[in-house]
Amino acid sequence: MDVLYELPNEPLKCQSSVVTIGIFDGVHLGHQKIIAEVVKSASKGETESVVMTFDPHPEEVILSKSPPFLLPLDERIRLIETMGVSRMIISDFTRQIANISAEEFVRDILVNNLRIKKICVGYDYSFGRDRAGGIELLRELGQRYGFETEVVPPVKINNEIVSSTKIRCCLAQGKIAQANDMLGRKHTIKVVVVHGDKRGRILGYPTANCLCKDDILLPCVGVYAARVWIDNMSPPVRGRGLKPYNAMANIGYCPTFRGEKLRFEVHLLDWKGDLYEKELMITFIDRIRDEKGFDSVEELLGQLKEDEKMVRGMMGTVSVL
Repeated sequence: MDVLYELPNEPLKCQSSVVTIGIFDGVHLGHQKIIAEVVKSASKGETESVVMTFDPHPEEVILSKSPPFLLPLDERIRLIETMGVSRMIISDFTRQIANISAEEFVRDILVNNLRIKKICVGYDYSFGRDRAGGIELLRELGQRYGFETEVVPPVKINNEIVSSTKIRCCLAQGKIAQANDMLGRKHTIKVVVVHGDKRGRILGYPTANCLCKDDILLPCVGVYAARVWIDNMSPPVRGRGLKPYNAMANIGYCPTFRGEKLRFEVHLLDWKGDLYEKELMITFIDRIRDEKGFDSVEELLGQLKEDEKMVRGMMGTVSVL
């Protein structure tokens, strides 16, 4: 996949393109459906499949704040590439871009430079200055400038529309399995291991103290079953057999030890070795319990043994992907 980190300032060297535009945070099942339609529509002739996105998030520029991402940009690129897209354009989102009218955006960028033949968008797509352009205007401009507009219907799970907002809500409530269903894979976070209090060693459950590398949404406080890939080993796409480690992950404040700072710690089952400064990719399988305080270290240790038993029993029935 060819990746451009700016809008092309001259026409692409292809006969035509099929395009979709969005943030694609999470690259969830709804996004996957749109991108798959782009690839399918571009599969005949000398037509390129093009995914256009923006960085930073438009809300960061317009509202000075944006929701935490479900995936960092490099992982979005990786996942989109696995879907067979021929070109990805990552445009810097600026005030100048925000002020382009809907028609100027279509005429100058999509028609003149991307040689658009067809655009595939979601049911709620909007574009242009103040997001004034909607589906009907896009169809009208398509007729004027000679391209087709396809509106891809939403993906629903249990009668709920899959969306990045809904996935964030699920993660904030600890509904990991539901979030994973909508993502079409396990929610994954990239971290680097830093020094902590080293209490886990004393308990017989050494933990890696995790520092998130990106502004990525953590699930809510609690204890989780997880899988961990070590040192630049991204979670595999289908057909690649990289072996992860099963793990217990804790997000919380260590109430037994009167902690005040939110911590993200992970204990790898059947692992021995030094993880300091290593990069981990952690996929969340399910939430197994709330975080809670204990009256003694012995009670905490007893609970950790129960947590380990539950995680080991769960992992044998869960796919790696």
